[in-house]
Amino acid sequence: MVQRGIFYRHFDLPANFPVIGLLGPDWHGEHMEQFRLHFHNCLEIGYISAGDAIYYLRDEEILLHAPCLTIAPPNAPHITNAQPGVICDWKWLYLDPIRLLPHMDPKYAAELGVYQYQLSGADCVLSREQFPRLYDLMTLILSVMEDGQGENQGIVRELLHAFFLMLMSMHPLSGQSIHSSRYEGVLAPAIAYIQAFYMRDLTVGDLAFQCHLSEAHFRRIFKETYGWSPLDYIHMIRMERACKLLLDDELSMNGIAASVGDQTPSTFTRQFHHFFGMSPSQWRQKMEREENDQVTRYLQSLPPQAQTYFPADYLQQLGPTHLPILSLSEEISGGIS
Repeated sequence: MVQRGIFYRHFDLPANFPVIGLLGPDWHGEHMEQFRLHFHNCLEIGYISAGDAIYYLRDEEILLHAPCLTIAPPNAPHITNAQPGVICDWKWLYLDPIRLLPHMDPKYAAELGVYQYQLSGADCVLSREQFPRLYDLMTLILSVMEDGQGENQGIVRELLHAFFLMLMSMHPLSGQSIHSSRYEGVLAPAIAYIQAFYMRDLTVGDLAFQCHLSEAHFRRIFKETYGWSPLDYIHMIRMERACKLLLDDELSMNGIAASVGDQTPSTFTRQFHHFFGMSPSQWRQKMEREENDQVTRYLQSLPPQAQTYFPADYLQQLGPTHLPILSLSEEISGGIS
């Protein structure tokens, strides 16, 4: 059952190679009885090699049959949930294709910039039966990444270059896709502005101005698209970033509160409890006891070069709701995208 409230997962993509991958043979997902949609600040590509699932994208439900690829546009609410009694095998890439491919022909780069936001519905699912070349090319990309050689970044960059050119050529979008994603494109400047300046005293007027909209219209379409009011969304982003800082035991509560834009520790504690049902100090103690063994084992199993694709300190830097992981407790299990 889809629960109310969409949450945000932030990925700090490396500047020189903006790609993070959850790779290797051990990523499995089981059915979740309850779950919430989420969205990212970057493009997501899912590689599902076994199992059947339901892909929840915005307000649509799409049946998946492996082998297939899924694509989640930036800022598009989504989640993948295995069918009851089924275990899915999958891998995930999180990337910024425009930053990754600065030397792409400007014509194609402009098309890709629009294309990634206009994807929607069934256009976001590519079965191997229908698109064997794209699926096989992604298989090669993931294999090269898993080899873990430092010089492979150049190879992966060129292979992804070919993948996106082939994707746009072989998989033109339907008119319905353009219509259904129009608000996410319109709201993208506000989302980017919040991500950059969440610690400031932002107003709805500031955000509406970024999108060239009236405050009333901005409020309406923001709530319709993401299920949050703009100010609640800002508070949520602050608390998500606080989770990241709370993993550092050397940071004080006062310092964390100031870093995320809450003027007083009491305001910070109240907001944190509203979102997570516990105080920041209780959350910090809980995370010290609950480490995600699967992610830890995966990172430890990689040679140093391979951690370019999922840096070794990433787990320590990000809070649990940022991480594309299978589970942190019995209440959160199953899909990870």
